[in-house]
Order: sequence, then structure tokens, then C-alpha cells
Amino acid sequence: MVDIPNFRNKSSLELVTNEVATYVRGAQVYGTSQKANVSLYPKYGVSFDSNDPKHFYLFAGDPAQVNGREDYNIDGFKVDLFEKGNPSNVYTGVTTIIYEGRLNSLIGSNLIPVFDNENDPNIRNIDCLMVRITSVKDGQSSCVLVYKNGQIMTGNDCTS
Repeated sequence: MVDIPNFRNKSSLELVTNEVATYVRGAQVYGTSQKANVSLYPKYGVSFDSNDPKHFYLFAGDPAQVNGREDYNIDGFKVDLFEKGNPSNVYTGVTTIIYEGRLNSLIGSNLIPVFDNENDPNIRNIDCLMVRITSVKDGQSSCVLVYKNGQIMTGNDCTS
């Protein structure tokens, strides 16, 4: 027999995780498809705040400005971020994944993100940032993995 409530919770978690990954990918596409003139073509990114774990936003330009920003709420879930392999060391404050206009030719662009955290400058040196999405209903979690080489993945193992 099928456990409908558990199936629904798991499906909702996977859907939200994939949506967050899609927004990170969208920021990457917009940011890396811009010419290298940052004054005309701003950076793009996704920002998360540990003080508001049910909310994140996309931005164009300065992540601190409200203009050029799209806000998203994920009710029933909370988000935290940490370095891959270190899930107990969660970043606090505002953590941002930034893609700058660095298209350097008509072919190819630089897909490498810049990780930024207001409380930990060492975040710029990590190889993979994990965005853990946890259901407040049953505690199940899933992750978006954002690698320094530009790869973005989703997965259910948020411990390693």
C-alpha cells in the first residue's frame, strides 16, 4: 500500500529543491551571458539569509538593493547553507551566490560563481556550497550543490 502523505511530502521537497536549483541556474545563465563591462551589465545572483530561512531572492546588480530583485518564499521549508562535507558548520547571516558579467568572447563564458557571506570571508575559498532545504513538517531534507567549477546538482544526501 502507498503511503500517500509521505509520498506527497517527499514530492514537495523534491519540487522545491529543483525550483531553488533552477533559480541558481537562471542567475548563472544571466550573469555569464553578459559582456565583461560590469557597469553596463550587472552581476546576477541568489541570496539567502539565515535570519529568514523561508525566503530567498534573485538579484541583478547590487544584492543589497531592493530594485532589480525578485523575492521568493518557500513556506513549509527552511534553507541553510554550508560547505560540502561540513554540514554542522552552517553559514550565518546573508550568503550570496554571484555570477558576474564575464563573457570574454563570442564563444564560451566563465561559469564560475563567487560565494560571499557577510560573516565568513573564507567562503570564497570553498569548492562546493550546499543549499539544504528541510521540510518543517517531517524534517526530511534535500540539497542543491553549487560547485566552484560551475556545476549545479540536486541530491538527497546532505551529509557529505
